[in-house]
Amino acid sequence: MNKRTILIYEKWEHFIPTGLSWSSGLLANEQSVIHIDPPDPLINYDLSNVDIIFYDGLEYNGDLDSAYLDIVKVKDNYPNIKIFPIVVHPKEFFLKYHTYIDKFLTTIDSYTSSDLKFKEMGFDIIHVPLAADTELFYKTNDEYKFDYSFIGTISHGYRREDKYLYPFIDNNDLIGVVAGVTRPGLCKQYVTHNDLNMIYNSTKINLNFHYDIQKGIDTRYDLNGRVFEIALSGNFQLCDNHPYVTILFGNSIPTVNAENFKDSFYYYLSHEDERFELAEKSRKICLEEHTWKKRMSDLLEKI
Repeated sequence: MNKRTILIYEKWEHFIPTGLSWSSGLLANEQSVIHIDPPDPLINYDLSNVDIIFYDGLEYNGDLDSAYLDIVKVKDNYPNIKIFPIVVHPKEFFLKYHTYIDKFLTTIDSYTSSDLKFKEMGFDIIHVPLAADTELFYKTNDEYKFDYSFIGTISHGYRREDKYLYPFIDNNDLIGVVAGVTRPGLCKQYVTHNDLNMIYNSTKINLNFHYDIQKGIDTRYDLNGRVFEIALSGNFQLCDNHPYVTILFGNSIPTVNAENFKDSFYYYLSHEDERFELAEKSRKICLEEHTWKKRMSDLLEKI
């Protein structure tokens, strides 16, 4: 694979640092990587050695006009640079980009209705789903400290947490670790992304569930990063009934609807051998298909 210099234009302040993960995957594919933190305009920098820009600043602070002018100036000054903006939803405003970008990128696994709208506007879009970093997530064989864990964000929207999480928090006989959850009487504990592997390896059942919009509404499918990270850590997870989990991981990650989730939790809590077997299956699948090295290799082929 040819070595290129790739600039990633994105803030690395997300809980799951996507830009940093992309960088790790690109470096694993022997690419040269530069990072610039928006909102500093790209045109302020010397880009003479840059081959490709992954631009995640289009909608930064909602200032599409500034982003557009920045890309225009970059292309005018460096016409050989290929620019790939990272977006989710198509906007009529994007029609202005026709002669300045190569293709759009999205971190959504699959979004048929959105793809069709991009196509109607004359654009191709490449899907770059989330994955896991082999440097951060791996099996440690730590002793179990927790019966369950949930690391996520529940402070907006409704994710059926009354079925997928609260029954275990309310059981004083269980020992769990929960972070990112706002609930009366429950402190919204914070952990860093680098803490996760230790937590997953210390937990018998890692709980995982999604927003409804991620599970096929408007033909959109996308998995949260925990699916891949728990799998790569070699530990067991119990997931909500997200059809894409089964498509990617088969039966190695149990997917259960809200009404049966509690019973399934206690079943797997008392069947350790099944948990080990399934966790190892999901680890092998993730290691082969869903690492950042694999994601970036696929992306480089497509562009």
